[in-house]
Amino acid sequence: MVRDTESAWIKAQDTYLASLTPSQIRSIRSITTQSELLNTTKEYRRRYSSGGFAKLLDRVNPFLAQLTSFSNIIKIFVSSDPNFAALVWGSVALVLEKCLPRFHLYLAEYGSRPLTESLKTGLVQYYTELIGLCQDLVSILSNSAIKNFFLAAYPCRAFHRNSEARLHRLEDLRSWVDIEAAIAAQAERKSEHQELLKLVKPLRMVSVPDCFQNLPHIRNTKFYGREPELQRLSTHLLQPQQHPSTLLACGLYGIGGSGKSQLALEFAYRNLACYNAVFWISGETELKLAESFAAPAFALGVAGEYMQQLTQVRDIFKDWLYSSSREAIRPMRWLLVFDNVEDPVLLNPYWPKGAKGTIIVTTRNTEVARLYPAFKIEVQPFSNVDSRKFLIKIVYEDAEEDYDPNSADIASADHVASALGHLPLALDLVGSYTASRGMTLPRFQEVHGEYDRKFIFQNPASLHWDAQAYQRSLNSTFTFNLEFMDSSTRLLIDLVAFLDPDGVPTPLFHPKLRERKTYNLDFNLPIPQALLSSPLEEPATLEQAISYLRQASLIKRSQLKDRLICHRLVQTSILNAMPSARKTECFQRAVFLLNASFPEQINGVALWNQWRDCEDYNMHVSSLLEKYLWYKENLDPPILLCEIARRCTWFLYERAQYRDAEVILDRACSILEEAMTRNVHPGFGKYYVAWLTSDLYNTRGAIAYEKNGKDHGLHWFEKTKALRQSVSRPGNIYDDLWIMLSDGNIANSLISAGRPEEALPLLEELIASTAFEDNKDLYFANICCCYQEVGKLDEAIEVGKKALELTVKNHGSQSLKAAIDYFNIGSAYLKQGKHEKAFDKLFDCLKIRQSQMPTHYYTGLTNHKIGVIMRERGDLDLAITFFREALRILRQSELQAGACARTSFALATVLDLTGDFEGALNAREFGESQILQLPDIVEEERKKLDRREVEFDKFVLFCHR
Repeated sequence: MVRDTESAWIKAQDTYLASLTPSQIRSIRSITTQSELLNTTKEYRRRYSSGGFAKLLDRVNPFLAQLTSFSNIIKIFVSSDPNFAALVWGSVALVLEKCLPRFHLYLAEYGSRPLTESLKTGLVQYYTELIGLCQDLVSILSNSAIKNFFLAAYPCRAFHRNSEARLHRLEDLRSWVDIEAAIAAQAERKSEHQELLKLVKPLRMVSVPDCFQNLPHIRNTKFYGREPELQRLSTHLLQPQQHPSTLLACGLYGIGGSGKSQLALEFAYRNLACYNAVFWISGETELKLAESFAAPAFALGVAGEYMQQLTQVRDIFKDWLYSSSREAIRPMRWLLVFDNVEDPVLLNPYWPKGAKGTIIVTTRNTEVARLYPAFKIEVQPFSNVDSRKFLIKIVYEDAEEDYDPNSADIASADHVASALGHLPLALDLVGSYTASRGMTLPRFQEVHGEYDRKFIFQNPASLHWDAQAYQRSLNSTFTFNLEFMDSSTRLLIDLVAFLDPDGVPTPLFHPKLRERKTYNLDFNLPIPQALLSSPLEEPATLEQAISYLRQASLIKRSQLKDRLICHRLVQTSILNAMPSARKTECFQRAVFLLNASFPEQINGVALWNQWRDCEDYNMHVSSLLEKYLWYKENLDPPILLCEIARRCTWFLYERAQYRDAEVILDRACSILEEAMTRNVHPGFGKYYVAWLTSDLYNTRGAIAYEKNGKDHGLHWFEKTKALRQSVSRPGNIYDDLWIMLSDGNIANSLISAGRPEEALPLLEELIASTAFEDNKDLYFANICCCYQEVGKLDEAIEVGKKALELTVKNHGSQSLKAAIDYFNIGSAYLKQGKHEKAFDKLFDCLKIRQSQMPTHYYTGLTNHKIGVIMRERGDLDLAITFFREALRILRQSELQAGACARTSFALATVLDLTGDFEGALNAREFGESQILQLPDIVEEERKKLDRREVEFDKFVLFCHR
């Protein structure tokens, strides 16, 4: 390709130079680069600094600067023959030198004409014509001014005919040059890629598509206006340079419904070609932020599917954003959009500090816009003129028949826009509704007679858009077409209004067995059959309802995951329009549907193999709990919803999403406690409500235990046991067993709190009981840890072996439970100084955890233990390897600051022994940073820590020390 192109240039060069005089050739060859050309024009400006000549130069300079894309092609050939550059830049300089004062006039007359056939004519013809055009310009500019102006006045003369032919053969010069540059750059990148593959080790490298994007919707073809805002975004985010040298961020803030998200979406679609990747992140809640931030990491393969904690994925993806944007050879340009971020605290852990990318944040909270982006834009409602044009565009642009809006339509548009406060979201919905009915705007006002009284305020001319007016307007905007819906469509939108706005899975409405809808319900509870059946169970009916709601712009449908998306303002308006009895009915229906869809959990069995389904529905549990708080005066305490919350919070506990789980637990516990206090729990007995409450207390204890705080969950476990005892039925074996199980959890908390002597009798009692055969491997494992805490290492090893024997029998030698037993036995051997035996057991543990949970902090703690063994054996290089791998894993968990500090100081000690003092210093500095993150530690206690590895054992959960 390059050889053919060189040949074309050589032929074109020969043709062109043959037509020039010797002085012209010398002038051309004196300039070889675009920068020299620009310097020449600056010299001309200094030489002719007075009069209109300098002004004309100022007008020409932008045109010269825009030739950069053409320069990309020239650079390819400079290496083989520098004369090529002189040919181009020198020719342009000659034009300026000959007749610069008249250059802009001729450029305006002939340079912008539409041209034809370029690509098909081939490289030889293209470059020949290009140089020939320059030759014609030199010739005509060498003429007298009088002759030239004569030609300009009468374009039918010879000059016009010749140049017109050339211009038509050079169609769209700049576009063609960009295509050529792209082809050459692609070949260059391919060559570089092959060289890089030979040099770079294939460690954790991720292949990214040329343009990855996860924008939530297709481009909005009805997007209107906002050109000033888009221009400001482009100026700040695109124009500074080809690749940003720092993080470029902009905040879009303003009243809800003003179009902040649509503006960000339009900017992203307009500039897709400027970025290698565009990521859309939903920042409405901490849970949504975590999950949507993790989604592209999984999609790109940056994070593995096996990763259990979203905090791990978050940190890995942040590291990738940082490193990919700072690549020395070919840095990646990415755009990150944080949409609907309202809590400034939530965004901080996700902000990619130090990266060289581009970020847009949309928010109603001015504090978010002030704290994070360096540049912000307030997105205000439309102006009067833009509101009118926007409404006219939506209502009449796609009319079935050609229709020109008349003065009545325009007046009506002004009237409606004013009533809606010029809010784009409201304008869009009214316009879409009117267009979907095939009505004109005056007819819309005539049909909806109460519209005027609800939307127009007493003094529209002095309208100030406050929160109260905003709420009234949106309620009317979102609900005025409810009267036209059939019962099935109305039922669908009413149910969606109670659920999470960002994605209701359509399988939620599919037929379910009655037993699934009433799972965990008291069989004596009288349930109207109408609540358990629904016309939406018929697929055709459901699809028809979805179609109507989409046409009315009340919902959107994500085809990728088949979810229904409903704006929260629409939901609020729908709910406000519901009578109390309808709210009660639809809330109960939604609870039954969610109860049937959320995975079951029986006898405390883990939900890990059902995580995908749990992810689809966990946000709807939060949404229904929130809606209950809104309308609790119309609703009985939703005991069944609290049962769903029990399953949901255990799922979140398994995923280590503790904060999200605690929010749901707080709300559910409050509902149940109030129900017991008021004795209002229709259909559910006091025993069931109390037992369900105790289960939620138990989950709170499990979370507190994993957080490794001072209490270690002891308070919650004791509260669980007390509540179960208070409602225990005399002689009921089931109740007695669950009370004893509470003792097992209390024992674990006691060991963690440094009270193993109190824990041991509780565990021994559980072992002695014949009722817990399935759990005895677990209790033996806990006794093994307990014996280690009191220094009975021989007994710990023997009990650990019993635990392992039972585990292998019940779960297999390669199970994760077996890994726990290997770890416990190996730790006991290590404390005895038996390094070989300790290594054997810990290595067996590591092999299981490395294959099944490679990034879990359990695996990191196992690497630390083996690092300790290697250090004690004097194998310092291996010790460093294992300590660093442990640190790599542990630093990804927000709960392991103590473990990170411990491993950091252990690594520093070994690095000192090897003479790597700089590496040791870095390890200690990281350890210090982790000390600052230790929970429940006051400043005085931090100062007392002597930075020895053993000092930090107390910050590691007892079973991992």
